[in-house]
Amino acid sequence: MYINPPRPWSPPVMLGMGRLARLTGNTLTLPGALDHGGPGAAGVRTEPGAVVVLGVARPCAGPPPGSDDERVSMPAMMRTLILTLSPILEAAALTTGLSFTAPRDWKTVATTSAMRVAQYMLPGAEGAEGAELVIYYFGGSGGTVEANIARWLGQMQQPDGRPSSAVAKRETRTVNGLRITLVDVSGTYVAEVRPGSGQRHDSPNFRLRAAVVETPKGPYFIKLTGPATTVAAHEQAFDQFLSSAKWTEASRG
Repeated sequence: MYINPPRPWSPPVMLGMGRLARLTGNTLTLPGALDHGGPGAAGVRTEPGAVVVLGVARPCAGPPPGSDDERVSMPAMMRTLILTLSPILEAAALTTGLSFTAPRDWKTVATTSAMRVAQYMLPGAEGAEGAELVIYYFGGSGGTVEANIARWLGQMQQPDGRPSSAVAKRETRTVNGLRITLVDVSGTYVAEVRPGSGQRHDSPNFRLRAAVVETPKGPYFIKLTGPATTVAAHEQAFDQFLSSAKWTEASRG
């Protein structure tokens, strides 16, 4: 079910275990029969602020140590099919999964791998670059909350040499019955550029805000990174985004 949110927020997007091919508006949800190693269900909405991918139906391995992404790319054929058909479709997807409502000024970006179920670029603050927000789902796996927080903290270095765990802020919230664990840390961003590449970012004055959302189908991982000034400019919007998290079970006929 889609809820009509107040402006300037866009309609919520479902991220989860889609089972049936449904059409609503200009959103296409693909069934598992079209799964070639990528998501079992996917959709595209053309209006601003909407998420590209609607769910993951095939269990996948967790991320390699020290990285955030898997190494399998979403098939180009599926992505092309979605982007070609989406502008001419009419209706919505009935699906089980996690939904969020994204601000309209967050630009939806085509995901670069099967385990990135949604990806956004956030406008840069004055004089600064934009920030990136990615939502990951690993088919119900992906490691514990503590393991992921430790991994994220390892991607930030402190100028005085202290471990990032010594300066990071942690918080736990409950949103619509979902437990969300957050971490917030600034410093130099040194995560791998690509999994297994051996090349690392070297981005000082960055900020990382990340969250683990625990759902009935396993954890979803949200990671926001970018210049500290840009992340600060979107602080309220990020909190509202998290507060919109909702788990929906598809009705049974």
